[in-house]
Amino acid sequence: MMTTLRLESGAHRATGGRWPWLRLAAPALVAALLGLPLTAQTPAKVDAAALYKSKCQACHLAKGDNKNANMSFTDGIWRHGSSVKEVSDAIRNGVKGTLMTSFKGKLTDAEIEALARYVRAFDSSLKD
Repeated sequence: MMTTLRLESGAHRATGGRWPWLRLAAPALVAALLGLPLTAQTPAKVDAAALYKSKCQACHLAKGDNKNANMSFTDGIWRHGSSVKEVSDAIRNGVKGTLMTSFKGKLTDAEIEALARYVRAFDSSLKD
């Protein structure tokens, strides 16, 4: 047996049609189907200094001034490019033929970019 709710003429249109709840549920349904978060999420701020200390400092030293030219960020020589993108790529993919390992899959893109900006700051001649 089916029960029908009778509304005054036009009342169902004023409340959003036959299924007024659908207007509210549709965004959540679409988000769930696409695997999106239901609320806007602000990316967590990356602590680049702590990340550098835990992932980079052993080779590049605390101030980025390793005396090995291939490991220094302070000598003004950027063998693989000095832009944020180029430095990020070196962090993400590593550098073949060197001890620089890939951090792809180990760090998020936000962490990689934060590290790239952080190590560039060791070279006072670079502009952000």
